Formats: sequence, C-alpha cells, structure tokens
Amino acid sequence: MELLQPVMLWGALAVAIPILIHFWHQKKGKVIAWATTQWLHEKNQQQHQGLRLDNLLLLLLRCLVLLVLTFLLSSPVLDTWNSTTTTQSVHLVQPDSYVTDNYRFELEEALGKREKVYWIDAPVHEVQELRAQPGSTNLNPLQIQSAINQLRQTERLGNNAELHLYLLNQQELATIPFIQVPTQFQLHAVADTSRRPVQEYVELSNDQKLFISADNRLSARPTLPATQRFRDVPVHKGNFAVRLDYTDQVQQQIVVAALEALMEVYNLSITLDKELQPGKNYDWIFTDRAPVTPLAGSIYVISNGGKQYNIEKMPINTLPHVVYTGEALQPKTSELVANGQLPEWLGELLVSQYGLQKQVNPLSERELQTLFVRSESDERLTAATGEPIQKALLLLFILLVGLERWIAITKNA
Repeated sequence: MELLQPVMLWGALAVAIPILIHFWHQKKGKVIAWATTQWLHEKNQQQHQGLRLDNLLLLLLRCLVLLVLTFLLSSPVLDTWNSTTTTQSVHLVQPDSYVTDNYRFELEEALGKREKVYWIDAPVHEVQELRAQPGSTNLNPLQIQSAINQLRQTERLGNNAELHLYLLNQQELATIPFIQVPTQFQLHAVADTSRRPVQEYVELSNDQKLFISADNRLSARPTLPATQRFRDVPVHKGNFAVRLDYTDQVQQQIVVAALEALMEVYNLSITLDKELQPGKNYDWIFTDRAPVTPLAGSIYVISNGGKQYNIEKMPINTLPHVVYTGEALQPKTSELVANGQLPEWLGELLVSQYGLQKQVNPLSERELQTLFVRSESDERLTAATGEPIQKALLLLFILLVGLERWIAITKNA
C-alpha cells in the first residue's frame, strides 16, 4: 500500500484537540459557598485528585474519527492484489544503427535475459539480431505511438510492466503534443549531432544557391560545408516572377522597395509586372483586393485589411498559398513597414513557402520528459486500485461519527 498524499498524515496531530478539550472540561472548578452545604453527608464530599478520564469511550471515538479522516485524506492505494508479481521489461527500439550502437550493451543484455525486444516498424516485430534492422530508419512520432499501441495489445502492458524506449533524439519528435505510454517507462534517447538533413535550396540564375545556413540564416552561396549536401533537385530554379496588383500606389511603392532590398542582399532575380501578362505563371502576387480568379500555384499576399477578401470563395487548391497581412502595408498602419522589417518578413515568407528547412537542435531532457507521458487509462487504473480501500474508510468514518453523536446525545439526555 502507498499513499498518494502522504503530507496529509500530519493531520493526525489534530488528535490532541479532543484530548485537551476533555481535560479542560474535567478541571477543578472554583468553590462557591452554599448555605445548605453543611447538611450534606460527609461521605458524599469525596476528594478527587489528579486528572479524571470520564466518558473514556466518547474520547476514544473522537480521536479515532480524526485518525480515520486523516488516513482517508492521504489517499491510500493498493499497489497490487498480489505483491509477489515480478516486473515485466519490454524494449522498443528505433531501427537506427546509431541508436543500436549506443545502447548495444543494454539491448544484448535484454536479449540474453529473454526479455521482449521489438523494432519500431509497421507492424512491430521482435528483434532477433541487432544487425538485422528493418529497411527504413525514417521515423515520426505517430509511428512511435502506433508501435506503443500495438505492444499494449500484444504484450498486455499493465502495472507490472516497464517499457524501455530507445530513440534517436531529434526535433521531429515534437511535431505532436505528446506520446502516450500505457505503463511505467524509461526513455533512452541519444542525439546524433553529426547527422544533418539533406538541404533544400533555391537555385539562382547566377550559379548561387539560396538556403538556410548552419546558424539559421538565409544565405546565398554556391557550396555547403563537407558535412552537408544539397538535395538533387532545387525547390525553385531561376527567376522569381512577381505580379503587383495594387489600387493604392503607396503600398505598391513600399512593396517594390522591399523586394529590391531582397534582390540586393541575396542576389535574387525578380521580375516585377505591374500589368498582368496573359499566360504567365507568377510565383508571388501582391495585392490589396481579393482576386476574382485566383491563379493555381501562385502565392498571394493580400493587404489593406482584406475587407473584400472572402476565403470561402477561394478554390481549395489555392488556400495554402494565401498570406493575409491584416493591415495595409503603410508606415501608419503596419509595424513591419514602420520598423523597416518588411524585407525580412518577405524573406521568412520565401523560406516558409518553399520549404527551406532550418537547422534544428535535439530536444532537451525536459522537453523529452514532457513529450512522453503516462496515458489517462493508467491514471484511472491507479484510481480504481485505491477505490475499494477509500470506500471502506469513508464508510468507517461515517459509522464512527454516527456512533459518537449517539453516545454524546444519550449522555446529555
């Protein structure tokens, strides 16, 4: 048995209250002279020395009521009905050579003890040999959750089981709010700092490549460090075609200036069309009004508060390509323009729309512990384990209070 709220046991000190009250009421009172006292028989004038324990049963009942209440508030829980059961260890391993190399001793020891060891795969299957890994090592958190759910059914993970998770510590794990584990678990996560993702890039017209550098800055250079490599095909190649469709000429001039600043800093090649060229595919379209016939594949940047913009009228295939500023791009209405941050914001828009991924660091220990949580079903199981004893204590408390009240009323009747 264990107590979920052991601090409540300090309430047992309150048992001194009924004892002090009892002795207070039994203390010797002040002698008051009375005219007929002299006629009382001498044997009725008994001397009482020391403390008297009158109504001892009532005193014990009151003390017992406080002790039972304190124990009830401490939330006692029965660990298991059978305390002789042993803990079952189950191991779930990401099929990655870096993970298996770092935890080879632990995994070989588990296999030697004939403990269950599984690869995270679809579906999960037992590990026969650490070198015989599944073909795919790419892993996302949904696959981890799916593998845990499968083990919950096949291994019947419960209170007497402990799940060991062996994972590669990477930022992609945090793409979902949490991963639920149905039993007690230990997390073994290792970060491979030498591993870098294949770099997405925009191929510029002057043999330069636009990408996110190791310090998470937008950079234009022809090559990468030796530890990284570019993807075989760029996400965009050559010139950026931009269409300007403003009724407000002030906004148009401000956007043109911001785009020219991007061209100067990153050597971008951008063509600006103030008049629509029929049949031309535009990468960006800047406007202060809702488009009548949106062009599929174009990125719309709509300003001027979007008063005429109705997203319900937009075709489904254009919805991911709409950016709504919510304000007119003027110094009086936009902080981006007033603070000179509009070129930087357009650069972030370019990074986002073309998927130029930033360099990410492994999750911290605290982030990992927050990501992996015990599932609610186990919390309900723990509550159910403690429910019988709490019900019994509550019934005992009610009976003791009723008995104490009956004796107190009977005595004073």
